[in-house]
This record gives sequence, structure tokens and C-alpha cells, in this order.
Amino acid sequence: MSKKKNKKNQESYLSIVMLLWIGFGLLLYPYATNLWNEYLNNQYADIYTVNLVKLSEQQKEEMYEEALKYNQDHKQNQVIYEEDAIINSKEHQKYKSQLNMGKNNGVMGTVIIPKIKQKMIIYHGFTDETLEQGCGHIEGTSLPVGGNSTHSVYVAHRGLPDAKLFTDLDQLEEGDLFYFYVLGNYLAYEVDQMKTVLPNEVNNIQIEEGQDLATLVTCTPYAVNSHRLLVRGHRVTCDKEQIEEDNNQIKKSLIEKMVLACVIFFVNILLFIALFIRNIKKRRI
Repeated sequence: MSKKKNKKNQESYLSIVMLLWIGFGLLLYPYATNLWNEYLNNQYADIYTVNLVKLSEQQKEEMYEEALKYNQDHKQNQVIYEEDAIINSKEHQKYKSQLNMGKNNGVMGTVIIPKIKQKMIIYHGFTDETLEQGCGHIEGTSLPVGGNSTHSVYVAHRGLPDAKLFTDLDQLEEGDLFYFYVLGNYLAYEVDQMKTVLPNEVNNIQIEEGQDLATLVTCTPYAVNSHRLLVRGHRVTCDKEQIEEDNNQIKKSLIEKMVLACVIFFVNILLFIALFIRNIKKRRI
């Protein structure tokens, strides 16, 4: 009788351990998927850089000049959604061709935000599919090549269970820097304004005469998403050493998180194996 009771206790114990291990795995899942998304964005950014190397200086110069002309012809910002863009397909295709190297899935560059240790790809437009992968450039706003009387605008999700993206964007403060890497050149912007507005308030993303501006947009408040957080920056001189340091810090942070995730995973695997072996030994007694 006592042996049967002991066997039942051991089985119950093993079941509890299994449930706890599964529960821990579910808790770790969002962290792991977010880490994977960060890794992919960094990989895509590296691929973008490799593809740039394949272009001649003349090709890059032509693409840059074409984008500058696009901005010069673009006098007023507006938000163009993908479904609206089809109505004017010629203009839409012209937009899609800008800063597009062909076999890069519509990638136009990368955005780097050192304060929140985020580096992600910038895609043309902001469809649901695009925003699940990274940052979308809002069609109808200036292209990310800078210049007087320009204002480029970018949007990314906040609070996704499997990707951090712009989740921590509200941590930025005036004076913080963010960068764009386009056609082998860095553009640096210093945060000078943070605003919370309604989704239909687009006056804050308009071009200002003589200014070179960029705005990062995401939903707010967290998990409510009734408004939009606008983080605006003005163009400043690039400090290449600082940019390199910021890039290294982002990579270092990603590596540290990946190592931690691997350690936690393997420790739990070993713990589960140890408990399983212990349970088998008890059964044999």
C-alpha cells in the first residue's frame, strides 16, 4: 500500500514539475521571440550594408540625387495609406522605387535609437506586414536623405508580444540622438519635441521652411493605443566615433541578452533532466 502511495506521490510531483516547466516556458516565450526579432533586424541591417557594398559609388550617387530631387519636389507632407496609394499608382510606384536596391524587400535604410538600444530596418510604407517586421516610412513624407525644408516620418508598433520595436520610445528625452543609415551615410537627429496627439492630427508632421526634421511615431498610452506619440528631432552634425560606439553597445546588449536566454534555457533543461532522473531512481527503490 505504501509503495502505491509513494508511486502516486512521485507521479504527482513529476506532473507538478512538468507544469511548472511548461509555465516557465510560456513566460519566457515573449522574451525569446522579441530577442529573435531583434536578432533578425540586426541581420537584415548587416545584409543591407553588404548590398550597399555591391553598388558602385556612381549608382549610390544617382540614387541619392534622385531622392534629393524627390524631396525638393515634395512641398507638403501627408499620410498616404497603401490602399489609398493604389488610386495614384504612378506616384506610388515612383515612391517605391526611391532608395530601393531591388532585391531587398523594399528596404530603404536602417534606424538606430541608442537610448532604447534598438536598431531596425526601414521599409517603404506601413502596412500590417511591414510593421510586424520593423519600422515603416510614411509615404507622403520626405525621404530619409535630409535637406532643407524636409520632414521624414517613421512609424513602428509598440507593445507587441513578440517584438519590442518602439515599445520604449517614450523613454527618449529632449537632447537624445537617433540616427538613420541610408546609402552608406549616417544622418543624426537630436530630439527637440515630444507630443501626444490624436491619430488624425497631422499638423505636427508638416514640413517647416528651412528645417531638416525627422519624427518617430508610435501608439500611446501603452496597451490602449488611443493616441499617437510623436518624437521629433532636428538634424545635427554626425559624430562617427559616437555612432560606432552606439552601434557596438546595441550589438553588445543583444549578445548579452542572447547569452542570458541560452543560460536560462539550458539550466532549466538540466534541472528538468535531474528531477526526471531522481524520480526514476525513487521508483526503483
